[in-house]
Amino acid sequence: SSNSLRTIYEDRSGLIWIGTLGGGLNMFDPGTERFSQYRSIKDNPNSLSHSIIWSIMESSDGDLWFATHNGGLNRFKRKTGKYSHFKYNAADPFSISSNNLRFVMQDRRGKIWIATQDAGINCLDQNQKKFTRFRHDSNHPGSISSNNVRTIYEDPSGNLWIGTWGGGLDLFDQDTNRFVHFINQPSNPNSLSSNNVISIYQDSEGVYWVATTDGLNRLNFSSAPPADIRTGSAIPNITRFFHKATDPNSLSNNYVLSIHEAKNGDLWFGTMLGLNRLEKKHRSQPLFKRYLIKDGLPNDMIYGILEDAEGHIWCSTNNGLTHLNLPDETFKNYDMRDGLQSNEFNTGAYLKTAEGSMIFGGVDGATEFFPDSLMDSPYLAPTVLTGFYIFDQAAALNRAVTGIEEITLSYKDNYFSFDFAALDFSKPERNRYAYMLEGLDPGWVNSGTRRFAGYTQLDAGEYIFKVKGTNGDGVWNEQSRSVRVIITPPFWKTWWFISLLILAVSGVIVFIITNRVKQLLAIERLRSKIAADLHDDIGAGLTEISIMGEVIAQKLPDQSKQYVNAELQKIGSTARGLIDSMSHIVWLVNPKRDSLFDLISRLGDTYSQLLTATDIQFRAENLDALKKVHLKMEHRQQLFMIFHEAINNSVKYSQGTEITLNSSLKGKKLILHLTDNGRGFDVEQASSGDGLKNMRERAKHIGGRLSIISAPKTGTKIEFNGNIS
Repeated sequence: SSNSLRTIYEDRSGLIWIGTLGGGLNMFDPGTERFSQYRSIKDNPNSLSHSIIWSIMESSDGDLWFATHNGGLNRFKRKTGKYSHFKYNAADPFSISSNNLRFVMQDRRGKIWIATQDAGINCLDQNQKKFTRFRHDSNHPGSISSNNVRTIYEDPSGNLWIGTWGGGLDLFDQDTNRFVHFINQPSNPNSLSSNNVISIYQDSEGVYWVATTDGLNRLNFSSAPPADIRTGSAIPNITRFFHKATDPNSLSNNYVLSIHEAKNGDLWFGTMLGLNRLEKKHRSQPLFKRYLIKDGLPNDMIYGILEDAEGHIWCSTNNGLTHLNLPDETFKNYDMRDGLQSNEFNTGAYLKTAEGSMIFGGVDGATEFFPDSLMDSPYLAPTVLTGFYIFDQAAALNRAVTGIEEITLSYKDNYFSFDFAALDFSKPERNRYAYMLEGLDPGWVNSGTRRFAGYTQLDAGEYIFKVKGTNGDGVWNEQSRSVRVIITPPFWKTWWFISLLILAVSGVIVFIITNRVKQLLAIERLRSKIAADLHDDIGAGLTEISIMGEVIAQKLPDQSKQYVNAELQKIGSTARGLIDSMSHIVWLVNPKRDSLFDLISRLGDTYSQLLTATDIQFRAENLDALKKVHLKMEHRQQLFMIFHEAINNSVKYSQGTEITLNSSLKGKKLILHLTDNGRGFDVEQASSGDGLKNMRERAKHIGGRLSIISAPKTGTKIEFNGNIS
């Protein structure tokens, strides 16, 4: 910025910093000199005649030839560094036919062929410095099919193929100066897919590939002799390939710009929308693999394709150059910041020289480089913190954020963020970053070139924020910058508050449980007292009434017995019935008799004398397993009444000889079933009676279900099925 310099300094990354007097600070990146340029310099005749380059060729003597847009043909002698310009001269019929050129190449005979956009093709005789013109003649069918020519290709047999815009593909016979035409015929699928031809190539298997603006064409002449191909007597078999939206293995786009065959036999095709790879093993049934921006390309428009000595692929695009590293299929991109002529390149303007350098042309000249010289900078750029924010406001810290090691935040500061930067100034906008918050993020978060990270709604605790970055060439420095972040909890989440709360809740629970246990014990003592009082007081009184009735009956004179004997017998019978009922009540309220075992035993004891008198056998099964099964008083009462009634009915009506009471418990589900071997009955007819109806209602009342299974001459089975607690 100024010719008056004051200081020069080289930093650790290799950048040169220059301090000037009045011109500020300048930075120079020596890495940009890895690319050399061919440019058009105003008022300098020893430069390109025009900035836009459409084609580049290296002749057998090592000179470079450039086909320019509206600047004619340029020759650059490497040995002398001098340019020669060949331009159209209306007064000279042996000058080049146009300044608007699209392609230049040299055939095996040493002739230079030039394609123009509006005046056919030209052949340069270098000795005489004369151009021979070949233009379209509508009166001559053997002339070139169009004056708008985009490419010229010489196959290994010496055949010269011409790709035109609008006229299809031409094959030129240099011996007869006759052109054979291959054009699109809409009704013929064995013809070219389009008449706009951009690129031509014959692969190692002898198959021709023709790139057009509407599809890719494969021309197979089988084993036809080169002479028959040159004269047009051999008819190729043409296969067309198009993009299909439903087929991921089809071409990525129909507008095909470039073709390249790699040393391993793979074919590469550049299109207006991505790079395509056809592996050699898939040639017979083509399966195209696509590479797009999402895969790492800087741009989807692939103008030129070259291969370096290592077998890696280089492409020119509409946004710089890209290097595809095989076989890991990673891309490294280059643009003007690296020293390119421009980010925009052109179709057909690419060349690999005999020395191994690559040249790509574009809208501002051409760029040359040796692929093996483009080494990534080994500089490991340190990453620093440049800002810390709470709710997007710069936080007040006790020291500069660049040196901070620990930050303590309140739980109220539930949104905070960091800014950071990698200290490489060669191409700072390319520096990439990854960060993580240990204790939250499961791994590194790749943020690309974004230089900040934010977090919100974090739980209280300790975290470690880490960030790392790359230099401008994408080389990571694995030594990350870290800072501890402590978020203090609200008082209700502190250990002392939680401990006090646990103690308080525990105290309340203990109090409730203790109080409940006291209540249950009091109820049990009351039940025991009621049972004892009923048995000792009321039971004894009823027994005394029954005995006194019998004594009075015995002492009455015979003449009086006929009047009061029936009433005295009724008093005794009623008293004995009340004694039995009282006995049931005493058993029911007695807490020492609340097991399922006691229930079944009680049922057996109740009918023992009656069953003995009637010669009916009563058997209870599976009793031992029921001693630890306790029932609520209500469950005991209802189950006792259900099966009391069932046994009573069996004794009275079944005329059987056996009654069996069986029980089982599965979890909380109790199953009780009573069976007899009596005469049975019709359940449908008996269901209308009150007895069976009451039994079902009692079962339903305690959440169970009662099933009655019986039929004449088959016995009876009564089953209770329900949950107990």
